[in-house]
Amino acid sequence: MGLGDPILNLMVRISSENISWMVQYCLETSPNEACGLLLGVGESVKFVRGARSVAPSPYQFTMEPLDILAIDKEAEDLEVEIVGLFHSHTTSEAYPSETDVDACPDDRWVHFLVSLKSKPYRVRAFKIADRKITEIEISCDLEGVSIDDLSWTIQL
Repeated sequence: MGLGDPILNLMVRISSENISWMVQYCLETSPNEACGLLLGVGESVKFVRGARSVAPSPYQFTMEPLDILAIDKEAEDLEVEIVGLFHSHTTSEAYPSETDVDACPDDRWVHFLVSLKSKPYRVRAFKIADRKITEIEISCDLEGVSIDDLSWTIQL
């Protein structure tokens, strides 16, 4: 890595409540892709906020600019920042598509993907920098329980 290259965090912290809320929001938006922003500090996600898609579709999303502005204002009020985004894949795995890579807004952000393809619903996190996709570990607030063991929480 050269000077100025983004440093890839290998872990992101998020509560099980935020993961459950994200999955529920994705289910409510189905059959279209859901999207939203993650608010926090560094590698820690404190709040998850849903956003409308400008042109709802089962295959892609474009966040409503007014929602982005409102969420950014809320982040400022809460003294946190936008640290990433989430969206769902309604018929495919929780892995960034070429469209997701092309639309990556910030190399520093974490991307949570929720696959609704089958139960239990799969939640994974990634960094996308210079078109390179790196999966990152999700650290949850349940001691001794990995994200793979959370299917009971998000199998709705």
